[in-house]
This record gives sequence, C-alpha cells and structure tokens, in this order.
Amino acid sequence: MRQRNVTARIRWKSTVIYHLFVREEYVNYKKLETFKKAKSSRTFLALEKSHQHSFLSNKVLANLLPHLPLLRVLSLSNFHISEVPESIGTLIHLRYLNLSQTRITHLPESVCNLCNLQTLIVFGCSRLIELPKSFVKLKNLRHLDIRDTRIFNHIPLEIGEFKNLQTLSNIIIGGEGGFEITKLKDLENICGKISMVGLDKVKDATRAREANLSVKRISDLQVEWSDVLDGPRDKELEKEVLNELKPHKDYLQQLKIGSYIGLEFPIWVGDSSFGGLKHVSIRGCKNCTSLPPLGQLPSIKELFLEGFERVTVVGMEFLGTSLRFPSLEILSFVDMPGWGKWSTNNRVVFPYLRQWGKWSTNSGVVFPNLRQLHIRDCPNLVEVLLEALPLLKVLEIVRCDSVVLKKLVQVASSVTKLDICHISRLIDVEWRDVIKNLRAVEELTITDCNAIRYLWESEAVASKFFVKLRKLKVDNCDNMVRFGEKEVKNCSSNFLSSLTMLDVCRCKNMERCSCPGSIDNLIVYECTSLTVISLPSGGQKLKSLYISGCKKLSEREWGGHEIMNNTRRMPMLEVIDIYDWPDLKSVTELKVLVHLTTLKLINCGSLESFPDNELSNLTLLKYLHITDCPSMDASFPNGVWPPNLHSLTIGKLKKPISQWGTQDLPNSVVELYLHGDDGVVSSSQFANFLPSSITHLEVIAFEKLESFSMGLERLDSLQHLTCFKCPNLMDLPKALLHSLLSLKVLDCPKLEKRCSKRGRGRGSYWHQELNFSAIFCLYVSFQYMVDLRREREVVVFSKRKIMQRLNSEVAPSRTEFDCSALLLHKLSIEVEIPSKRRIMQSLKLGSGTIKEHVSSALIATWWTKFKLESR
Repeated sequence: MRQRNVTARIRWKSTVIYHLFVREEYVNYKKLETFKKAKSSRTFLALEKSHQHSFLSNKVLANLLPHLPLLRVLSLSNFHISEVPESIGTLIHLRYLNLSQTRITHLPESVCNLCNLQTLIVFGCSRLIELPKSFVKLKNLRHLDIRDTRIFNHIPLEIGEFKNLQTLSNIIIGGEGGFEITKLKDLENICGKISMVGLDKVKDATRAREANLSVKRISDLQVEWSDVLDGPRDKELEKEVLNELKPHKDYLQQLKIGSYIGLEFPIWVGDSSFGGLKHVSIRGCKNCTSLPPLGQLPSIKELFLEGFERVTVVGMEFLGTSLRFPSLEILSFVDMPGWGKWSTNNRVVFPYLRQWGKWSTNSGVVFPNLRQLHIRDCPNLVEVLLEALPLLKVLEIVRCDSVVLKKLVQVASSVTKLDICHISRLIDVEWRDVIKNLRAVEELTITDCNAIRYLWESEAVASKFFVKLRKLKVDNCDNMVRFGEKEVKNCSSNFLSSLTMLDVCRCKNMERCSCPGSIDNLIVYECTSLTVISLPSGGQKLKSLYISGCKKLSEREWGGHEIMNNTRRMPMLEVIDIYDWPDLKSVTELKVLVHLTTLKLINCGSLESFPDNELSNLTLLKYLHITDCPSMDASFPNGVWPPNLHSLTIGKLKKPISQWGTQDLPNSVVELYLHGDDGVVSSSQFANFLPSSITHLEVIAFEKLESFSMGLERLDSLQHLTCFKCPNLMDLPKALLHSLLSLKVLDCPKLEKRCSKRGRGRGSYWHQELNFSAIFCLYVSFQYMVDLRREREVVVFSKRKIMQRLNSEVAPSRTEFDCSALLLHKLSIEVEIPSKRRIMQSLKLGSGTIKEHVSSALIATWWTKFKLESR
C-alpha cells in the first residue's frame, strides 16, 4: 500500500494519497484546493502550529469534505471554526472525529448519519450546549469526550443503548427527568475514564449500586457533588452513595473526589487492595474531621488534598496501619484553615496511649520517596513533627506560619527548589535560621514576605549557606532594603559564584541591588525606590538585561561606571530590554555586542545619544524596538540598520515619521510596528520606507491618520494588518485586502463601522467587491457587537467587561478561563480576580496565552491583581 504524509505546501505528483497533514496557522481554501484530488484519503489531520488557535477559512470544510468520501479520521482540534457543515454527514466511513478546543456551538444533525463513528471528541468546546437530537443513532460509538462543554443535562437519556461505549468522560447526574445514574448499568463495556458530576441529585444509595461500577474496568474515576450548598444535604446518604460507587480494585489508577460532605470516608477509600492506584485527588470535603488512611496504598505516587476545613490533626490515621506511602512522590495540602498539627510521631498524636500492638511494628521511614511537597493556605499549622524526608527536592510553602518553613527545611536537607510566599512571622532573625539549612537549594523564590529586610547578614554568610544557588527571585517584598545587611562596594569573586539568574520584582523599598559577577540573566522590575545597581565585575558574563519601571534608578552603578555607556564590559549580552528608565541619557558602543539578538528601549524620556551608525555591525540582531524616546538625537533613524533584522517596532521619537524619507530597511524585515505621529494624515507619508518584504504591519496611535489606502500597493507580501487607536482613520488599502489572512481594527470608531458585519446592518466594506469575507481572521472592536457566540468578529472588552465575564461565565470550580476571544493587542491592563478564583491556574487572553499559576496564598485581600500583556 502506498502512503504519503504531506503538508499543504507540497505539490503532489500522484492522487493516491491516504494521509493528509496540514500544519499552518492560517489555512485557506486556495492552499488546500489540490486536496480535492486525494479522493482515496483516509486521514485528514489539521495540526496546530503553536499553542494558539489556528484558522480555517469557511470554504475549506464546506467545499473540501465532500471530495474526501473515504475519510476514516478527521481532526480539527484547536482550530478557530464556529460551525461544522452539514456535508460532514456524507463521510459514512468516518471512525474518528476530533473537534476539541473549537468554537462550535452545535453539531449538525447530519453527524448522526456517521454510522461507523467510534470516537467523538468535543472536549473544550465551551460554547457547545447540546448534542444532536438523533445522537442515539450512533450505536457504534465507543469513546465520547464532552469535558469542559455546556452539555449539562443534555446527555441523551438513551445512553444505556450504547452497548459499545467504553469512555464517557463527563456525566452530569440530573434530577427528575435528567440523566439517571442507573443507566450506567447497561454500559457493559465502559472502561477507562468516567466522570460523574452532580451526585447530590442521587436520593437513594441503591440507585448508585445499580450502576455496577465494581464490575467495570474503570481506570480513572471522578465523582463530584455540587460545591454549592443551596439546601440541606444528607451526610450519611452521601457516604452510602460513595460506598456504592466502589470501583474494581484491579483496574483503578486514578481517583478524584470533590465536594463530598460526609463526615468520614467509606472503608474502600485508602484500602490497600487497590494496588494499582497511583493518583488521588480529594477536594472540598468540608465536613470531614480526619483524612482517610491513604498511606496504605502501595503504588500511590501523587496525592492532592484540598479544602478539608475541619481537619485539625494529620497523624497516624493518615498513614494507615502498615505501609507508609512507600511510593508517594508528590504531596499537596491546600486550603486547610483548621489544620494545626502534623506528625508521624505516634507519641505526639496519642499522648495517653499505653499499648500500641499492631501499629508498633517498625515500618521504616515515612514518605521515603517523596520528591515534591506543597503546603498552601494552612495558616494555623504550627506543629510539624516529621521524620526525615531524604529525597525531597521541591518544597513550596504558601500562606503558612514560619514554623512550617523552619521545621521542614530541617528534615529536608536535600531540597533543591524552595518557593515561599506570604509566610507570617518570618522576620530577619527567623530567616537567618532557615538559610542555615539551604545548602542544597539551587532555585529560591521569595514572594510577599514583607517582614524580611535582608536576605543575609554579609557576603561571607551568603557564600557559606547558598553554595549551590543558581536562580534567585524576590517578588513583592515591600520592606526589603537590599540583599545584604552589610554590603561592600566590591564583592569578592567567590560571592555566590554559582548564581546565574537574579530576578527582583516589585520590592518598593529596595534601594540597592548588588549582583555577583557570575550572573548571566538580570531582571529588575518596578523597584520604585531603587537607585543603584552594582555590577562589580562589569557584567562580563551577563547575557540578558531587563530593567523596567525603576524610576529613581541612577544611570551610574555603585562603582561609578555608567551602565549603558560601558557595554564593552558586557560583551556577552544577547538581550537588552529597557523600559521606563527616566535617568538613562545615553547608550554607547553597541558595536562590541556581537551576540546581541534583541534590543528594546521604551519610554526613556531623557535618552539623547544613541549610536545608530553602529547598528550595521549587529549581524545577529533580529528584534529592534525603540519607542517613546522623544529626546533621542534627531538624526535617528538615518537609514542604517542591522543587516538581518526580522522585526522592527519604532515611533514617537524626536524625528517625526513624516520626515524619515527612504530608510533602506533590509529585506529580512517581515514585521513592522509603527507608533504614532501626530503629523501623519495619510499612509503616503510613510509608505516610501516600508519594505515590500513585510508580512505583518501595525499602525498604532496615529491620532490624525485619515487614509490608509495610498502608497501601499507594492506590499504584495502583506498578510496581517492591524490598525489600533487611530480615531480618524476611515479607509483601508483595498488592493491588499484580498491577500490578507488577518485584519484587526481596534479602537478606530470610524473605520469599525465600515468593517462591521453587525450592528445596524453591514458596513460598507461588506457591500463592496473587496473579497472582505475571505479574511477569515477578522477582529473588529465595535460597541454594538456583544454576542461572541455566533460571529467570527471579536469584541475588545473594557476592563469592566472582562471583570463581568470572569465573574459571570466562569464556574467557581474551573481552573482555566479562556477569554482568548478578547483581543488585548499591544495593551497592558490590570485584571482583578475575585478570591473565589483562588484555584485558577490558567488565563488565556488576546493573541497569546498567559499562564499564571495562582495559589490562594497570593490573595492577601479579596482581590488579586495580575498585569497581563498580549506580547
């Protein structure tokens, strides 16, 4: 059999092709038109090119699928599609259909004609509300993944007729007229993962018994009650229901229990007979006063416990009677406000015990294989009596008492990564006792520890205890003045000789930052009182320098040298990123930075001297960003550029863009971002220096720009065009619209009306012969466009509206919120997240994905603020 793996870029010499693979961010119909010849194709996989959504034009699915009648596998995962064409029903040989992480709101009824379909994946389709009415016709379905959709009570009641079904990822137990748990008994082949939500709707434990989970080959079981107590619930009934849902001990590998309000757990939870159970997560069990004996599980590797509000002691009852977590590698305690004592010493837990009997046997060390320990939001834990943790490498302590930190570092001398946040009562004296046990630590992060003023007493003390420290991050420690209580101007060569990365953020009272000569990455961010950065060795090994928002920072370092005027002393620099440094007046000797790949100078109001004639020597420079430097020498730019420049962001300089003339930008430039000039009225005033090679063009904050249609005809490579904050802009380059893959019109009210497809009728561009509908990635911020579910256009929301969506559309139990529909392009905003979002782990915003691993310890008040940027 002849098989070929192809991409959209390959021209075929044969039509006997069985497997089609496409990996493009923008996939249009013209690019795939030749696929029509591949009528024998069995597989069509549209693979994402990055972690962002990819885009398909509307014509691809509607016109291409009928020409691929023999398809067995169709995957469009993570593509920006909002509907599935009816023609999909003609693919009667289809076995596998993956529409996960798309924007579809419904599945066409024709899907039910796919009589051979075995796998349907709609995971992460957050707008999908229900399944087709004739869904029950898919009798051969084996795997159905409906996680993170809105298919709540719309699972077909005839689900029991799916005799071949093996995987049913998300079952919402309904009340009267909803899905009943008893229907699971007919799913004889169910195996793998099964998730049941809404078990508080089960009013009789015998109904749970009829599900017959104990005879099914379930490897991953998730059972969850409602986390909203909207009425009285029977604690004993919930215990009986959980008891009846006992799975088969030979198959279970993962167990998750959520929002169970029973007083205690059934015996099977923690039973040592579950020899294959490796992952256990129990959350929101507010009434339980003790933890189940999970230490008896011989194979458990990961254990997550959260929300046990009434547990006060964790002791031998947690360890069990025989084994003591022999395989456990990751242990996490979160949000246990009543927890006060943790001990593996039976004499402490049971002080009046006279006879120990069976438990008195020597079972060895507790947690002998533990690698990671996370304790968050346990503010009353003040007694920690543990045996040694010989293999512990990662220790995270968040919003706990300083006693917890002190005790744990004493029994875990092998820790290499320590992350502490908001540790109460951690003053300088306490911290000095802690660092005596940190000889093995390689990565140290200290956040919101406001009582610490100094990290070490002297250079000698630091070098004595931090012998292996490679990365140090200090964030939001308000009272920290400097690292060492006793500092000298010239540090010795042995001072923290292993440290390579130093990250200092939001320490508002820090006055001086002394850096050892070994660092290659320095980040200093929003230290508003910082006046001096000391680089004793001159930064000989420094590769990346980032300074932002340090408004009092002197241009001179402690030794008297001007930091940016002595770049010869930093020959290894690859990245320079300077933002909002008012005292910076000059940058010199760029030509010696032969390794430089990125140079950014932003909002440096006093910067006058810049060696632009030396840019041609920077052969490795790919990214150049110079904006908001109004004092810069009026000769810049003068037509001298790095020869291999890829991306240029420039504007708001002393020399107006309208006076730049021809700039001879190299053909290697493909991305150009122009920042505002009040003297520009027409694009013809800057079109003469735009290279024909650019594929991305953005014009930003041109207050008086009215016309964008003149002088751009030669930009035949342009694919992405963005107009942002141009209030008087009224038109677009019509000759280029047909070739655009994406068009973004943001905060341009006059132009938005012409581009909008909604509001009071379509804008004029939709009525003209501009092939406007072919632009399948179209972003228009328009005040009347408030419904994101039906159209491809996307609204740019204000901070207030983002707040409304965060509060109204995200379930409290969700750990990820995707508002990538909100294009926050080139903006820096603050999003306030209520405390009920404490478990949020991921935020997706705008053109990028911004991940913030958020623990409740970072929420000192009812609100937590994140600064999010799309770039």
